[in-house]
Amino acid sequence: MRRQNPPQANIEKAKHIERYMRRPVIGMVYASLGIVYAVFAWAIFFSLVRDSLLAETPITVAVFAAIVLVPAGGAFLGVFVSPNDPISHRLAEVADKWRRPLDTPAELFTFRELMMSGETSCIKISFFLPLNNRTGSIKERIYNYVHGVLGKECGLRTAPPPRLEVQNLIEAPMEILASECDIPILYWEVDEVYEMQPGFNTPNTLSPQYSGMGA
Repeated sequence: MRRQNPPQANIEKAKHIERYMRRPVIGMVYASLGIVYAVFAWAIFFSLVRDSLLAETPITVAVFAAIVLVPAGGAFLGVFVSPNDPISHRLAEVADKWRRPLDTPAELFTFRELMMSGETSCIKISFFLPLNNRTGSIKERIYNYVHGVLGKECGLRTAPPPRLEVQNLIEAPMEILASECDIPILYWEVDEVYEMQPGFNTPNTLSPQYSGMGA
């Protein structure tokens, strides 16, 4: 059962990003940006001089040198104020997004399974999984996996299985499903287990394709 929210994989991604927020690393980032900026600025300067668009005088050289040194001052300031510099702030925002819990609202499934006695068990289970994994295909697979397990178990009984047993029965198929479909969070709660009265039909709580009678 995958209950951890946010998933460990997301936390590891956040930690990996936060490693870049150390001052030595931030300093290297600013230094690299400064070097790229300096090379680009001098390339423009020599291009202008070559095309006779700018005279190579002590004043123009001094002006471009000052322009080139601006990033160096910014890098020093950025490292000095870290982690409140722009790059660290942006990295912190990205890491924080990975640390946020995923939204996993409940999705109710109703299973009606025929027992050996000829009576019917009604089992209602709420499944919790992230919204981006809540596709029609995955919902259908959840229903089919659980329906297969519960149908087999109820077919050997004359009374509905206990809630704890239902909880444990679907552990293995749900773990397989989560691995196959790369679902980071998937857990469930058995809401109700009871024997349906003859002639009584409970209303579907999800949609007809996810609520039906076991064979």
